Amino acid sequence: MKKLLFYDPPQRSFHKFMLIMKLTIILALVFALDLSATGYGQISFVAKDKSIREVFGILEKETNYRFFYNDDLISVNKLVDIDATNLGIDQILSGLFESTELGYKILENNLIVVTTKNDPLQLSVTGRVTDASTKEGLPGVSVVIKGSSVGVNTDLNGNYSINSNMADAILTFSFIGYITQEVAVAGRTKIDVSLSVDVTALDEVVVVGYGTQKKSDITGSVASVPKDRLENAPNQNIAQAIQGAIPGVMIQTSPAGASPDEVIMIRGRNSILADNSPLIVVDGIPYNGSISDLNPNDMQSIEILKDASSAAIYGSRGSNGIILITTKNGVAGKTTISYDGYYSVQKFAKLLDVMTGPEFYKFKHDRLPSQITLSEQAAYDAGEGVRWLDLGLRTGASQQHNLSASGGSNNTKF
Repeated sequence: MKKLLFYDPPQRSFHKFMLIMKLTIILALVFALDLSATGYGQISFVAKDKSIREVFGILEKETNYRFFYNDDLISVNKLVDIDATNLGIDQILSGLFESTELGYKILENNLIVVTTKNDPLQLSVTGRVTDASTKEGLPGVSVVIKGSSVGVNTDLNGNYSINSNMADAILTFSFIGYITQEVAVAGRTKIDVSLSVDVTALDEVVVVGYGTQKKSDITGSVASVPKDRLENAPNQNIAQAIQGAIPGVMIQTSPAGASPDEVIMIRGRNSILADNSPLIVVDGIPYNGSISDLNPNDMQSIEILKDASSAAIYGSRGSNGIILITTKNGVAGKTTISYDGYYSVQKFAKLLDVMTGPEFYKFKHDRLPSQITLSEQAAYDAGEGVRWLDLGLRTGASQQHNLSASGGSNNTKF
């Protein structure tokens, strides 16, 4: 009897093996996609006598959704019963919150924020602001919600955290010497921003102690007051023009009178007993008078030297910093006459609610009748009373008018 032998070439076995592997991978992908669609799009689970908080935990395990809520503001301990079969997340949450005061909003990255229906959405956005070239954190960057007064500054490492009640808010990132950026929140909770240096600002010419230079060529700390702040804002003196415009410069205002005195300090108080006022130089000449005598309308530019270079130029007089002021010059051409004026009123926004004369008399009579003086008794019997706040205070008014003429020829300018 003859035996038949079947020979299976190695190439054929290899092809069979590869075919089996391909079928296995295809089936695995189909099974995985089916699981993803079932566990993510259509959800099925049963919860008996579970709190809303526990239901959130079940949904986080069964799906890719994450829940964000505040225990102090929302009661999530209410017991509920849910029997969900192939339901979407909106159907489940609508049924879960039907008999409660809770609402929800689904944001980007499957984040679900749960709030009360009457409260606005409070979204906490965090991130880091860095220099686009060095990738180092930028401290002191202003982060403001566009169209509102809500804003924060970045810390020493460039980190920030801000709360917004609008998921579609726009954050404005601004810093001196850098290009301002506006970034839409779009429901995100983490936004990192890189700011680029404003090359246009670096090309501006500024005045230093020994001439003029471009900002890009200066290695020391020199700050300039924007020209539009000098021209458009109604400043009574240069202190008001500087206040809030330059970092590291503090203005202290005395509260007395309609024209209060201002004290300028650069980078804080340098001495306990000695004078902390900076040196003011007007057109290259040190100025020792009052800053209220300097007319802001005559200023062409104001620069402030804040580092050791000021001491190298002016010696010990510049130890508290230097304010360099350049006044306006005439331009050859037609004579230009300009007028600028303003009128301001100052008064107390709110005063203490004090007793009238008769009320004080009754108050004293009920408690210490023996201490009532003859003059107090006579004033009460006569029905007279003095409101001392009205005698000591009044509405302050101030006005300023400036009339200037400029022009000249090639040889003479005024």
